[in-house]
Amino acid sequence: MLTSCQGQGVDYIAGVIRNTGGGWQLIDNVDHTPLNIASVETLSDGKIRINYDFAASQVISFTVTPDETYIRYGLTAGARASLDYAMITLSAPLRFYYDTGTGHIVNNFIFGDNVYESEIGMDYVEFTHPPVYGNTMPVYSKISSTSEKQLNITFQPINSTTTRMFISTDLEGQNSAINNGQFVAPAGFITIDLGVAEVDANDVQSVTGNLWIMGIVQ
Repeated sequence: MLTSCQGQGVDYIAGVIRNTGGGWQLIDNVDHTPLNIASVETLSDGKIRINYDFAASQVISFTVTPDETYIRYGLTAGARASLDYAMITLSAPLRFYYDTGTGHIVNNFIFGDNVYESEIGMDYVEFTHPPVYGNTMPVYSKISSTSEKQLNITFQPINSTTTRMFISTDLEGQNSAINNGQFVAPAGFITIDLGVAEVDANDVQSVTGNLWIMGIVQ
């Protein structure tokens, strides 16, 4: 126990956790050692629970930081700290790629293949996906195609888990690239970012990626 500038004792909750496929676990070896963490649980609701090895009287601060492996994919982490445990929630950009040639998703959401085409309508594609938070509108990057034809792409969020994509071959949106459920657009790939979604911690796996934990309590 350390002493704060006010003369009160403070304790640290600290460590590194990793999920290589069997759930999130503490790293405890010659290079890393946990401090005041009794156990780590990967819960069925997609969150991570950090159990302290004592009960605190007050929480001063608690942070969770993805390492250099996970920040490349936009993974973020936040904690809700209690007196004897903390709950970690993960989130990331809901980004995937769509093939206009086949009309199917390729390279699905990196943290779980849980985006899919629920419907191809007369002039749209409807995606079902994990809940998207905030008021951000979906965006897309430049389509890569063997054709020089330009495409105009717009989105219509139906609700937090459903989004429709409209594609036309003119800037006015009059000539749909989808005709009776079939693509007439040039084959190519669209990178689509629907916003930020919560990530199931069970789907975040890496042999090198870590989450760094640091809490200060009294």
